Amino acid sequence: MAKRTTVVFEEENLIKEAKKKAVEEDKTLKEIVNEALRTYLQVRKPTRKKFPFKGYHMGEIKGMLRREEIYEDV
Repeated sequence: MAKRTTVVFEEENLIKEAKKKAVEEDKTLKEIVNEALRTYLQVRKPTRKKFPFKGYHMGEIKGMLRREEIYEDV
């Protein structure tokens, strides 16, 4: 569903460059702006902050247990 809106470009040079690019690529200005906005939104997706995980050495393995041995007394 297409929506119409008004965009105010702060730099006149920016709209001139966009129009020039549209002509070079045989596209409309609308296509150029939509493509640029889609790219901007994909790149700017927030990433989760990595959680610092600190591990500790708990010594050497003292043997291997099987599941049956672990639940023997239960």
